[in-house]
Amino acid sequence: MDDDITTFSVQRVRYDEENGICLVSGADDEEEPAGYFIIQIEKGDPDGPLIEIFGEDLTQADGVVALEIGLRSLHFTFDPKSLIGAEMPMVRIESQTEIPERARTRLAVAFGKRAKRA
Repeated sequence: MDDDITTFSVQRVRYDEENGICLVSGADDEEEPAGYFIIQIEKGDPDGPLIEIFGEDLTQADGVVALEIGLRSLHFTFDPKSLIGAEMPMVRIESQTEIPERARTRLAVAFGKRAKRA
């Protein structure tokens, strides 16, 4: 089962309040929010959060079955029929820094009952 987990180590996870985007990034440049895992959270979006991995090639509206939110990690389980889930059924993000409470809260709200705190 561990073979199905894709793990990324990143420098930080942050929440961009102005744009409603949670950015998971390997770069440490606030001016250029280039992350390889981006979650765009818009209130009232019927399709759920927009998730982008490695740029636009792996982008989908939601498709998350479960999300475990830790102090320094995020563990996503994707629907295997979704674009991302077909490539990576489970994605674990390990952050070098603590994930800010604001980002953890926004993710928990965005994913609702599918999210749990570790």
